[in-house]
Amino acid sequence: THNQQALWFLRQLNPDGFAYNIGGAVEVRAELDPELLFEAFRTLIARHPSLRVNITAEDGRPVQRVRPEVVADTGLLDVSGLPWDEVRARLVAEYRRPYDLERDPLVRLRLFRRAPDRWVLMKAVHHIVSDAISTFTFIEELFEVYHGLRTGRPAELAPVPARYLDFLNRQNRFLAGPEARRMLEYWREHLPREVPALELPTDRPRPPVQTDNGASEFFQLDDELSARVHALAREHNVTVYTVLLTAYYLLLHRWSGQDEIVVGSPVTGRTEEEFASVYGYFVNPLPLHVSLAGEPSVAELLGRVRDTVLGGLDNQEYPFVLLVEQLGLQRDPSRSAVFQAMFILLTHKVAVERFGYALEYIELPEEEGQFDVTLSAYEDRSDGRFHCVLKYNTDLFDAATVRRMAAHYRTLLDGLTRAEGGRPAARLPMLEAGERERIVTGFGGVGRRIDHDVPVHELIGKIAAQFPEAVAVSVPGGRRLGYRELDQRSRRVAASLREHGVGAGTVVAVRLAKSPELVIALLAVLRAGGAYLPLDPDHPAERLAELMENAGATLALTDGRPGEAARLPGRPVTLDELDRPGTEERPEPAVGLDRTAYVIHTSGS
Repeated sequence: THNQQALWFLRQLNPDGFAYNIGGAVEVRAELDPELLFEAFRTLIARHPSLRVNITAEDGRPVQRVRPEVVADTGLLDVSGLPWDEVRARLVAEYRRPYDLERDPLVRLRLFRRAPDRWVLMKAVHHIVSDAISTFTFIEELFEVYHGLRTGRPAELAPVPARYLDFLNRQNRFLAGPEARRMLEYWREHLPREVPALELPTDRPRPPVQTDNGASEFFQLDDELSARVHALAREHNVTVYTVLLTAYYLLLHRWSGQDEIVVGSPVTGRTEEEFASVYGYFVNPLPLHVSLAGEPSVAELLGRVRDTVLGGLDNQEYPFVLLVEQLGLQRDPSRSAVFQAMFILLTHKVAVERFGYALEYIELPEEEGQFDVTLSAYEDRSDGRFHCVLKYNTDLFDAATVRRMAAHYRTLLDGLTRAEGGRPAARLPMLEAGERERIVTGFGGVGRRIDHDVPVHELIGKIAAQFPEAVAVSVPGGRRLGYRELDQRSRRVAASLREHGVGAGTVVAVRLAKSPELVIALLAVLRAGGAYLPLDPDHPAERLAELMENAGATLALTDGRPGEAARLPGRPVTLDELDRPGTEERPEPAVGLDRTAYVIHTSGS
């Protein structure tokens, strides 16, 4: 059963496979012996069966195989004298190397030598056999064994009290008992009947089948804001986790405009002490639903999030994959099930200082966009700051968009930690001062002088002269029209309209669907000095004829569909007939601002 849970991650992978790693890199400022470090690595592989696992398929089902022999994938790279950017690029390349789940060792260790007393240690392991707690345990044990080898005093590691198989057997017993049924009922009641999909505004249309291409945006909370997060948690008797998660709900609420938000958040899955140091994949994501309806105050929203988190923790043992199956949720292949945003707070601290090795963590970008967005954070006790990263799907979002999202999260959290408890949470500021100024005075045009005594078609002509290739009109499906083409074609059609007698006091019916051609036609009528009468192509011909007669329109611009134009009064003509090259150079008559621009029939008039 738990293999299904682990393979939930595998379902997110591209068919080609890639390195969905849990691991990382640390810089060690001390003299190291590579051979002894690699020997310590082999000792740990022998100690933890999960590090010798491969995944195969039998009759279409995944099966774990544990190698009896120790195979250590290690490497020593001398990067002394190279600039850090190049070192980091090589580090990331090693970290990102894909695995063959059936044949390759699923854990690897690389040691980068920058100087005799300066090393970078990188450990990468596929997520299907590991989690964050396993990684922290691994680093502590690695240095403990290494220190014993170096000092000649073999490390006495505490025996591992259980195996991963024991955890799987325990979970199967749990699922057969009454506690599992009780927890399932909790989740049925906690989640809405119709689980809402998170609809964040994306930079590109969502692909019909979810992709996993991703990137990371790193940012930090400064000393003061980090301290205020702790202060707010104490004031409202909640955890730091709840404060950071509350700000995340606010961010998703403001960006999506939705009141009902479900965020996934993983728990360690190690509810029994005997599994604390067992190496393997124990993580279980919790679908945490919070409603922001009713304009809750800061205190009320913190309370809602706290209650949701506590309820989730009390019922955390029910496997998420089975929950999705039991709830009978319709699977949308374009997005992850139940939740599309995740929140992770890492709180474990690696304790290797007792051996004299101070580690400085190196942030490595994760390139899996398993969810739309994932916010991860950890508190670095050395600088007292929260270090955060927004991981995102690059087929949905641009880096600049996620950078704004990170800034908005920081601003919302700043407002949350400063606000009085009774203040409505939805009214907390989200925009930084600079962005607000750009929107109000820049994009809004405040303080920018605009010609107010020039007809609109002449304004467009000016833009066409300054920015001829800029996009003037775009439609779904990718079709675009530049300003130069828009200006030239409307001039040609206007010249032809004047040949048909269009001028001051003339009304031209325009029966065209929404399209670039419609924009060309409207501008052309204005250029010719006439007024346009917009007609909906889907309305009955009798109604359109009535409108034309009422407005005195004797010429109709149509799309040329046979039969329809013949039922309209006056002369029907298509845009193709009027758009004749060579006519755009003819002089245009001046069009006064007081002339009629259009005639419109509203409902009932």
